[in-house]
Parts: sequence; structure tokens; C-alpha cells
Amino acid sequence: RKNSDGELELQIGNSDMALLAK
Repeated sequence: RKNSDGELELQIGNSDMALLAK
């Protein structure tokens, strides 16, 4: 899965949380 920056999320399990944080 990729984040808003287009970089692969290192923590796949927390990918959704990371996106929400941004």
C-alpha cells in the first residue's frame, strides 16, 4: 500500500492510521 507521498508504508498494519495522521 502507498501513502499520500507515494512511498510504500513500512508499517502495513498501521497504514490507515498513518494516512489519517497526515
